[in-house]
Amino acid sequence: MTTDIRVSLSKLHSISQEINQASDSLTAELNFVEAALGKLNLGVSAWARMHDEDSDNLGGPVVYSLGYSKLKGKWGLLIEEDHARMADDFEERCMFLRHASRELRMEAAEHLGTLLENLCEKGAKLTEEITKRASEAKEIATVLGNSLELDGSLIEDLELSVRSFSEVKNLGITSVRELVQMTEHDLSLRLNRRSLNEVKEVLAAKGLSLRRQSEEHEQLINGQA
Repeated sequence: MTTDIRVSLSKLHSISQEINQASDSLTAELNFVEAALGKLNLGVSAWARMHDEDSDNLGGPVVYSLGYSKLKGKWGLLIEEDHARMADDFEERCMFLRHASRELRMEAAEHLGTLLENLCEKGAKLTEEITKRASEAKEIATVLGNSLELDGSLIEDLELSVRSFSEVKNLGITSVRELVQMTEHDLSLRLNRRSLNEVKEVLAAKGLSLRRQSEEHEQLINGQA
């Protein structure tokens, strides 16, 4: 009997060393993944649901999830334990994966692939949204830039041909702002076709255009024609 106990204790000693070594290896790999994600500077949160547990003591089911998010000002791999009593307190629901139990770290390793896929999906959507917002901001910046440019621009700055410049100048137009207030119909009555086309092309190259004719005025012109 004593011999059997000693044999079992010896085996347990060996097994405990192997378990601890395996656990340390798992922790090191998870820490590597966390560090690698940190170097990417994604700034994107994502989650992968692991499992649910029934708990009458906590007022309902407990949902365990693996995530990559910011906790207390630091980004990292997190375990979220979500239940009714902590529904509104994110910091109470979460802990860094490196501080979780061995069992939760083992389960988290199984869901890393899903988490990374979710991060990719959210990252792609964020990129699309940022690109859209950048385009909108660019349009506004262009309008503002053109408006500021108009305030101080003279028709000399358009570098028109001598003939076109003279024809525009003879209309009493001295600034670009005055010019873009004219409609194509207005200018067509007083400029030759070549000069009018040149004015439109030069303005277009600067992101500008002549004032659009009102729909009522267009109908009136077409009716007269």
